[in-house]
Amino acid sequence: MITQDKINWKQLGTGRISPPGSIPDKRLSERIVAYKNQVAGRYRSVAPQDIIKTMAPGEYIVSPKIDGETWFLLAENGGVWLISPSGKIITDVPVTDEAAKILKKRHLFLAGELYANGQPSRPRVHDLHAALGGVAKAQIKRLHFAAFDLLGDEYKPSPFSERARQLIELLANGKLCHSIPFEKISDTQGILEAYQRLVTNQGHEGIVVRSTDRQILKIKPEVTIDAVVVGMTCRTNGGVAELLLALQRPDGIFQLLGRVNTGFSEAERFELARRLQPLAVQSSYLAAARSGALFQFLRPEVVIEVKCNRAVAQSTCDGVMRI
Repeated sequence: MITQDKINWKQLGTGRISPPGSIPDKRLSERIVAYKNQVAGRYRSVAPQDIIKTMAPGEYIVSPKIDGETWFLLAENGGVWLISPSGKIITDVPVTDEAAKILKKRHLFLAGELYANGQPSRPRVHDLHAALGGVAKAQIKRLHFAAFDLLGDEYKPSPFSERARQLIELLANGKLCHSIPFEKISDTQGILEAYQRLVTNQGHEGIVVRSTDRQILKIKPEVTIDAVVVGMTCRTNGGVAELLLALQRPDGIFQLLGRVNTGFSEAERFELARRLQPLAVQSSYLAAARSGALFQFLRPEVVIEVKCNRAVAQSTCDGVMRI
């Protein structure tokens, strides 16, 4: 239950938002953490070209992947609140007002994607961040909630196909608060066709595929980049732990690209350490790995190929590094 007088509300347009850690109900907080760990944390990424060889024959439920953030919607006693996994709460904005009218006095708990309509393209997560900024000038009319799972309390646990049907019925009249569109697919060829239609033709971020054995797969386009290795950290038991990558600009300056610590075999980690250690140099620039350890900078001589689902712009101190 949301006890509103115990929350430190701040203005969000004409609505309200609370800081992280504001969930007053311990049981509700535990349910959100459990869902993130047990369901959302099990999503497995699959490249489009690997669909047929990765997935077994069977029936699937496919939906478009909307580019926003996972939030939860709680409806009880005629009120509606949007709750983030970090414990932020949003209410009294157009999307929660619409949900309150649709759901009336039902007691429901939904998982979904909070997003802001794109301007002019499809929604992207930075659209959401922009819409939530500005305090009194926050663009709250842009906020949407697309529900992708029904967690209770009014409905008993059921197969996902049944929960998807119920979501579509519950939110049929919603525009700001609506269900993710679901469709049943009978084979892997149908998944390929859905990917082509939803991602390639309609421009969605990707698709989410749920199987009858409770697997949840994310299928998104891959981006391949050739990048130079400019830093590394090593594990205590030997071998590379993490690499720092950069791209060289036409003026010779190296632009930091990002870090990578997955996708290596054990043999590759030791071989990379052997190859890279002789390239160590001193640098006045400091950068930390995910573990908190500082990168050892390297002469930019080794180029590797990396794959990702998307590139996101992020500013650093001056955006460049000099070695």
